[in-house]
Amino acid sequence: MTARISRTRVALAAALCAIALGAQPVAAASESAPKPMRPGAKLTLMKHDGRYSTVPSEASFALLTCNPPGGTHPTPRTACRLLRDVNGNIHKLDKNPDQMCTKQYRPVTVHAYGHWHGRHVNQWKTFANSCEAEAATGEVFTF
Repeated sequence: MTARISRTRVALAAALCAIALGAQPVAAASESAPKPMRPGAKLTLMKHDGRYSTVPSEASFALLTCNPPGGTHPTPRTACRLLRDVNGNIHKLDKNPDQMCTKQYRPVTVHAYGHWHGRHVNQWKTFANSCEAEAATGEVFTF
């Protein structure tokens, strides 16, 4: 009976050692494994006619990721470059400051929300008309 208990203890100790030794390389591998690359920016862009307080059902949306450029945006490289030049701040966009626009008032609102290089972004801006919106934001809100 003593030999049976000893064999059981030895087998149990061997199993515990195997588990401990087997788990150690897995833990070490997970610590040194590269973390999945998170895009430098991931923004949902929205554009609609009207002021910010009225979001109609026919608003247009696009997803923009930067580093690497992608998403559903039709020109992600250009949009990322324009946003990179203003550190992701849509209020600082001014692509074509000399563009001539009419003075008609038909407001257009653009909205960007998500993250830009680790910073949360939730910005909107209303322009007097679509010409002024396109002159300021360039390809960022062209979708």
